[in-house]
Amino acid sequence: MRSMDDLLTIGRFARLAGSSVGALRHYDELDLLRPARTDPFTSYRLYGRGQLEAARLIVRLRDLEVPLDTIRLFLAADDPAERRRLLRDHRARIEARTFRLQRVLHILGQLSSEDPLAMTAPSAAPTELDATTRRTLAADLFNHTWTLLELPDRTPEQDDEMIHSAHASRYH
Repeated sequence: MRSMDDLLTIGRFARLAGSSVGALRHYDELDLLRPARTDPFTSYRLYGRGQLEAARLIVRLRDLEVPLDTIRLFLAADDPAERRRLLRDHRARIEARTFRLQRVLHILGQLSSEDPLAMTAPSAAPTELDATTRRTLAADLFNHTWTLLELPDRTPEQDDEMIHSAHASRYH
């Protein structure tokens, strides 16, 4: 049994972990990070100092927008290769979202120009890129294609994205 000196109140533990009390309560409800002890009468949560490493890891992964279900799998995985795979999968999702957002920004930029119809006008000249930008874009698109290609369970949308990414990479 732990002595009371080893246990920290939820507020103190939250400050040391870089989390909020609300987040810790949520992690307890989800069985992601249970307190070392919960008072049966007051329901006060007490955490052990040894739990700080896991709490800080959860905070760091949440800052990287890793979903809680993935964090649960990450914490349960003893195999470093499995942990790397989980992070690679999350990275691929972030990259796909980034490409979609870059496209949205590009279209919004065109729509917010002086002539929003210029985007669809047949005479509109495409924006020219310098050679260095084109090479960088081609390499990024090529790498994104391979990231999608290596996904074990691609969706039809990801298949389309992969094909378009390969074509765009070849173009640039």
